Amino acid sequence: EASWDGASILPPANLSGKLLLLVEMPIMGAADSDSLIDPAQRRFLAAMLASIGIGSDDAAIAPLAMRRPPGGLLDEDMLGKLARRMRHYLSLARPQATIILGDRTSRALIGAQWQPGAESMQSLDLASGSMRTLALAAPDLLMNRPAAKMRSWQTLRLLRGVLNG
Repeated sequence: EASWDGASILPPANLSGKLLLLVEMPIMGAADSDSLIDPAQRRFLAAMLASIGIGSDDAAIAPLAMRRPPGGLLDEDMLGKLARRMRHYLSLARPQATIILGDRTSRALIGAQWQPGAESMQSLDLASGSMRTLALAAPDLLMNRPAAKMRSWQTLRLLRGVLNG
């Protein structure tokens, strides 16, 4: 990643929120965690979370890759390396739950037990134990496909019982 263009966008050093949303990589031109994803996607995700009572102070967004790779594509080997690093970070940060956005990111982090389109919580294995997670489609897909959006809204409600007040 050191040779890739753009600013390095690190996950939060002090994760004070209950929930961490994970995306594959920063959007083109991202300079910091506030510009990590498209503003319309950020508003969309904030509305989804607000529907189950999660405010912006209770959720942070972090990228699997800290910089955008050349061509905007990560190969499977690199995804595996980045997933190992993220699992280590999650072992240290210990959010109450995670939402993994995007099929490739979900497959890299959850591994063989990942169930595409699962409408249930999945388990993310970490060195410090396991963590409850939701694997949802990428924000751009959710915004443009009503059926995917509806399934995700239904699945998102499962977090209510996982996150402590």
